[in-house]
This record gives sequence, C-alpha cells and structure tokens, in this order.
Amino acid sequence: NGNMCVGIWNDMLVIRIGTDGWDAICDAPHVRPMDLTGRVMRGWAMIAPEGVAEDDDLQRYVDMAIMFCAALPPKTRS
Repeated sequence: NGNMCVGIWNDMLVIRIGTDGWDAICDAPHVRPMDLTGRVMRGWAMIAPEGVAEDDDLQRYVDMAIMFCAALPPKTRS
C-alpha cells in the first residue's frame, strides 16, 4: 500500500511497528529507538545484527512490521 515497513540502515534492521509494538519490544536486547537525525521517530525501531542473528528472531520482527503496516491506509499519490 505504499507504506514503508522494513529496511536496513547501515547494519541495523529498521522496522515500523507503531507505538504499541515499540512498547512490546523496547526492553528486548539489541533493540533501540530509530534515531537517524537526533530526533526519535516514534513507532519505529532499530535492531542490531545480534538481535536478528537467528532466523526466528528476524522473522518475528519482520512479521510485526508487516502486521502493523498492513493495517495502515494506502498512501495516496498526487
């Protein structure tokens, strides 16, 4: 639907999970808020490579992002 869901920044996995998703994982090892410019982006998280070294961990984070983004309205094109 045109909404960014997951990505890679440097060596970190970036996921869009909303504020409830962030609250669910904020204390997990290797997870930190997304902050690329000195300003935290609410509802996004960054996971260090150690946090996604196992396939199951990577899949869990990607699934969280897909579920959140699937519920967002489609982007409109101008």
